[in-house]
Parts: sequence; C-alpha cells; structure tokens
Amino acid sequence: MAKIETSRPLPRGHGPFIDVETIERELAELWQTPSAFDARGAAVTLSRTSVLTLFVFVTGDTQAAEAREWISQLSTQHPSRVVLLIMPEGSESETEQDAQVSIQCHLEGGERFAPCWEQITITLNQTSLEALSSIIIPLALPDLPSFLWWYASPPVRDRAFRRVCQAVDRVILDSVNFGQPLADFLALSAVLPELSRRETVLSDLNWSRLAPWQEMTARTFDLPQYQWALDALTDVQVTIGHTPEKPANPLQAILYLGWLSNRLNWQLTEASGTEDHWTLEVRGPDDRPIHWELLCTRCEQAMSGHLLTVQFRAQQRGEQIRFAITRSEERQTMVKLHLIDHRQQEMHYAFHHAHLDPQRLLLRELQSFSPDPLYAEAVHEAEQFARVLQRWLS
Repeated sequence: MAKIETSRPLPRGHGPFIDVETIERELAELWQTPSAFDARGAAVTLSRTSVLTLFVFVTGDTQAAEAREWISQLSTQHPSRVVLLIMPEGSESETEQDAQVSIQCHLEGGERFAPCWEQITITLNQTSLEALSSIIIPLALPDLPSFLWWYASPPVRDRAFRRVCQAVDRVILDSVNFGQPLADFLALSAVLPELSRRETVLSDLNWSRLAPWQEMTARTFDLPQYQWALDALTDVQVTIGHTPEKPANPLQAILYLGWLSNRLNWQLTEASGTEDHWTLEVRGPDDRPIHWELLCTRCEQAMSGHLLTVQFRAQQRGEQIRFAITRSEERQTMVKLHLIDHRQQEMHYAFHHAHLDPQRLLLRELQSFSPDPLYAEAVHEAEQFARVLQRWLS
C-alpha cells in the first residue's frame, strides 16, 4: 500500500494565537488539486473522507513521531481530520508558533481513487495552553464529533486543561502515563463530574485495558462449581509492572479494585504500604475481611503500570480454591487462567482480547460516543483507595 502526501507550511505566528482562517484557506486550495500521482506517475483522484475531527496533543519530537505513526495506522480504517498539537520540550517551548497543512492518502495497488484525510500540524508555545480551546473550536469540522487524544501526560490539575476538554465531545487520555499517579488520579476524579455536566465524555485507556481481566474474573466465578468462591474470598494479590525510571503507578490495579468494590459492595477499612508495595483491607457486605496486596515487579518499559497477574484465594467449610489470571509474556494480547481447587484439580484457559492491542484499543475509543457508567462508578470507588494511599505515603 502506497502513501500519497501533499503539504505546505504556513507563516509563523507570534503569541498564543494561530491564524485559523489561513489554515482553512490553504487546505481548500490543496483540495482543489484534482489528482495526485503515484510512484509510477499515474494520476490518482483524491477522495476526501472524514468521520470526525481528532486533536492529538503531544510533548516533544519523540512523542510527535510516535503520534504520527499511530495516526497513519488509524487513518486507514478511520479517516478523519487530524490536528496534531505539538508542545516543544524545555527551552524549545519558547519558540514561535507555526503550522503546516497536508492531505494524506492511502493507495492500494492498482487503484485510481485514494481515500484521503487532512492533517494539520501546529507547533505551540508555553502560552498556548490557555488559548488552546480557541484553536480547537474553529478547527473542528461542523456536524461531526470532535475527539481530543491527550497523548502526553495530561495537566489534570490545571484549570486550563478543563477548559480545553470542554471544547470537544470526547477526551481520551491514559492514566498509565500520569506523572504523579495518585495525585493526578484524584484531580481527574474531581474533573469527571464537571465534564459530565457539560456533556464532555472522558475515557481512560487504562480502564479500557481492564476489559479482559474483568471478563476472565467474571467467567471464573460463573463456573457452577466455583460460584461459592465469590462470597468466600480471603486474599487477593495483584502484581503490576514497574520500571525504576518512573514512580510506581498502581492506577490500573486501583481501577480494577474499584470495579470489584462497586460490583460486590466492598468497603475499605485499612491501608498501608511503601512506594512499591501496598496492603489494603476491605470488608464485604457480610463484614467478612478480604486482604489485598498490590506488588510492583520490574518489567520492560512498555509494561510499566500494567497489570501482570491477579491471584485469588477463597476458603469456606473445608473447600479451598486458588486461581491466577496472568498476562502472557509471549503474546501481549493474551491472558491466561490457572485454577487449582481443594482436590488439586487444575484448569487452564487462554483468552485473546482486542483491548490488549493498543491500535485496536484506540480505534474502539474513536468509535464510541457514549459515556461508560461503569467507569464513573469504578473511579468513584477507586478514589477512596487512592486518597488513603496518598495520605499514608505522604
């Protein structure tokens, strides 16, 4: 599959403002080109296709390069107007703003029509966050949904960030990238109700990745011979990946615990821990104590902050079972279940899930327009765990 691109730079801007009218005018002129040419010199008609407007906020050249690769892959299945917003790092953030517009197309072999999408690249400066909504609103295509994918670590405690979120229909972020995980999560939980009142949907890729873990957990307790274990849990151990370069990020584990607490009516009673080992005590509706351990283990950079294993133990009137859900090391899109009951009978089950494929995960988010009530409920429950852990560690 070949790629066709036609582009042009725009004049540099001063201060926090971008000349949106110039951007639209230059794009219109690019579209007036009736055709482009493939590698063999044959004319190809450009077909304009957009199903939404996607704004992508990145920090620095490395993230910008990564985001461009993602955008190229996504646009083959989900062509949209894409606005890449780049905030340079360090002293480079004081540079003047500039913008570039392009039309990018994918061409299958032998085809004479190429589906195309617009890409607008804007380099920002430090004063731009306050004025970012004034860039986003006029660049969103009318009558189509607008998405903001905050690829960088979001400044959730900055009120300017909230105003930016309110300028779009849906915000996608990833709490696995939070710089100060517990403090940022608590700020996010405070932002959610405000955005909901303004009809902006917020989604967290870290929550979406929990789908296979939730499904495997439900499947286990749905087995007729083990349904009793749900009301007889005594211990749960969760292991998350951690790289020494970044602070330990327990948010995926806390969201998983928040989901279980919401579904099973658990209440937190005690918490303690260190920077990479947390202990929690919760009680079920029958006042039965359940011991939780959150452990960090060294891993590769790509798995930092991700769930690696969840182990359960249940015991009741001489019956005991232990089971573990594990993310496969060989194939990152697989989770495995290993269960041993009191008769030492073992059961193994492997489960592939699209939510563990980053590209498909993001594509699913772009195809969703409704809020997830389970996410809001899990965040509400997880907030108490994050608050207690932060207080204990401070």
